[in-house]
Amino acid sequence: NNPVNGSDPNGHWFGIDDGFAIIGGALGGIIVQAAIDAWNGELSSIGDYGNAAVSGAVTAEVTLHTGPVVGGAAGGATHSVLNAALKGEMPDAREVATEAALGAVGGKIGQVSGKAIVGSLSKQTKGDIGEVMAGTKELLRGNVPTQLQAKVGLTGPGPKKTIVDIQTKNAFTGTQYNVESKFTMAPASSPNLTKAQQKAVNQINNYRVIQSNGTEIGALSGAPVAVGSTEGSNSCQSSSDCGSDKSDDMETP
Repeated sequence: NNPVNGSDPNGHWFGIDDGFAIIGGALGGIIVQAAIDAWNGELSSIGDYGNAAVSGAVTAEVTLHTGPVVGGAAGGATHSVLNAALKGEMPDAREVATEAALGAVGGKIGQVSGKAIVGSLSKQTKGDIGEVMAGTKELLRGNVPTQLQAKVGLTGPGPKKTIVDIQTKNAFTGTQYNVESKFTMAPASSPNLTKAQQKAVNQINNYRVIQSNGTEIGALSGAPVAVGSTEGSNSCQSSSDCGSDKSDDMETP
């Protein structure tokens, strides 16, 4: 989604925003699993953490393209199927449907609350969020941040300089990039550039604007809530399993 530079005019940016959502969603799932463990005073297995990571990644990625309800449902269904696989059992259709429904509700709640929180932040804080998101996307491209708030000179009439948010260097080619980050809560919007930034587009080599938006925030904030909604929904795969668990706690005469 970088029409200013004439790059990817259809705005797909395939691979960058997707990678951002997948990594962020996976981290969100792991954090939620850790929080649940801390609350319960126990430590879940590596498989449980892997399930939380995969479910969070699926939720965020599907949310990015289809919305929080479908994304949450996909993440919930994934969580249920993987949970059964970890137990060496076949997925139960009712369990999958239940967790999909809980994930859908949780995903929507997470998206709405996440966007509401971000929307209440100051302009400076939103700018900081945009820079972090832009820096993360640059890392996914193999570009390592080298300097923040770098001053770059301009020639000709009008502004004589601009300050780019991030300068990065590609870890493989050594190519340097000048990155201006923008953040908006709108699903899609053209970058609102200053005169200096508009001039920089035409004069500075490898200058690009990376715009992050509320859809990505919704995907990332919806993933943890969706995963958390499915946790503990019903750990028993059948009524007989639940009954056997209860009997184990009874004392033998």
